[in-house]
Formats: sequence, structure tokens, C-alpha cells
Amino acid sequence: MAKAAPASKGARSYPVQGPNIMRWIEKLNYAFFTDPFTFQLDVMHGTMRVILVLERQGMGWKVTRITMPFKKIISQAP
Repeated sequence: MAKAAPASKGARSYPVQGPNIMRWIEKLNYAFFTDPFTFQLDVMHGTMRVILVLERQGMGWKVTRITMPFKKIISQAP
């Protein structure tokens, strides 16, 4: 059986954290499959509505489209 390596001086340990599911639920308007290979997420980021479209590509999912209010973002720029 392998033993864990001793911690070196000055090394810090950080707790492992998973995704913040409650935060996702707070931001989520809806999530659904539009077809067997396309999934859509509608979330609120602050006061902005953002829509992400993910498509199945190979063994994973990739974001293929993002819809967000660019005029609102530009108007808030300093």
C-alpha cells in the first residue's frame, strides 16, 4: 500500500470544493434539451440575462452560442 508523502514546511492545505449548486439554482431561469444533442441554459447574472447553448461534440459538451445584452454591457462601460 502506498503511503502519502509528508507535507513540506510552509505547505498549505486547501479544502476541495465542488460546484456551488445552490448558487446555480438561484441564477437559473430554465434548462432543457432542445433536441437530443443540444442543451440550453438561461441564467441571470446580476441583472443580465445570459443564454448558453451547448451541443454534444464527441464525448463532451461545448458551448456553441452565447446570447447576452451587449448594448447594456457597453452602456455600463466607464
